Amino acid sequence: MWRAPLVASLLGSLLDTFLFFSLAFWGDPAMSGATPLLGLAVVPLWLSLAVFDFVVKAVGAGLLLAPYGALMGVVRPFERVSTAR
Repeated sequence: MWRAPLVASLLGSLLDTFLFFSLAFWGDPAMSGATPLLGLAVVPLWLSLAVFDFVVKAVGAGLLLAPYGALMGVVRPFERVSTAR
């Protein structure tokens, strides 16, 4: 049951990051300078910052949902016992 919250968090973070960075910085000359992105491509600075922001959010979601997933493995056996009565 941890997959749905993780997917929702990732999709929400992706949408939030794209909307914020594109609306806030798209067309701003100071943020449109070319910057390397992980050595793979040259992109505008605002896009490079947006990618980093999304990665931080994704790592945060994974770290914060990991304890939830671990606890579900402990709680599930108790649910089966209580519903079997």
